[in-house]
Amino acid sequence: MDAIVSLAHVPARPAGQVFAAWMRGAWRLFRLAPLAIFALSLLPILVEAALQLMPGIGMVLSKLLTPLASAWVLVMIDNRARAGAFARRRATQRWWTRLPQIVLAAVLLGGVFAFQLLTAALIGGSEQAVAFAIGDIERLTLSRAEVAAVLASGVIPGSLVLFVVPRVVLDGNDVWPAIVESLGLAVRYWRPVAMFAALSAALIASVLWVPLLLLAFLPLAGCAGYAMYRDVFDPTPVARA
Repeated sequence: MDAIVSLAHVPARPAGQVFAAWMRGAWRLFRLAPLAIFALSLLPILVEAALQLMPGIGMVLSKLLTPLASAWVLVMIDNRARAGAFARRRATQRWWTRLPQIVLAAVLLGGVFAFQLLTAALIGGSEQAVAFAIGDIERLTLSRAEVAAVLASGVIPGSLVLFVVPRVVLDGNDVWPAIVESLGLAVRYWRPVAMFAALSAALIASVLWVPLLLLAFLPLAGCAGYAMYRDVFDPTPVARA
């Protein structure tokens, strides 16, 4: 199903109003089941951390496989928002039926990591980019501020593909049409998207000084991403039961 939204028929709203609606939607979603959603938000980062323990290919592998865990979490959240229950078995079945497209999306969205490596190369040279790519901490000589810049830089390409995963996973769209659609929406909503990107970049960069901020960023990113998707494609209230 490739039901691409017609941008010409999406009502224009002030950027601040749109951003506020996204944040309110994220907060309402989080309040439905704060402990469960918080626990779910930790799953992708735990998968990523475990994969990065593998020498050599761990870092790259984590960037390719962690999106699979994130997609499963997204389906769980969608179940809770629409039907009032996470329904783990049904979520897993939905996730499994879309797995080939999810894998393809993960590969294509690896461009976010590639952009971070490019940033590392621009800041510290190719050797630092290689060290960052393979997770070789001993060879990584970038300062904390420079590492923060590298990590936060991923927000730039990430903002352009905000709607890809929910459209592929939840709506059954193919990857390439979803990418094209997301680029168009990023242009149309560039101001609120930029506001969210700035907030995300600030939190990601700050984690290197205050690691506990990661615990705030993860549920924010998950809930806000879903709230953006629902606001644009299906602005109906989430289930409360």
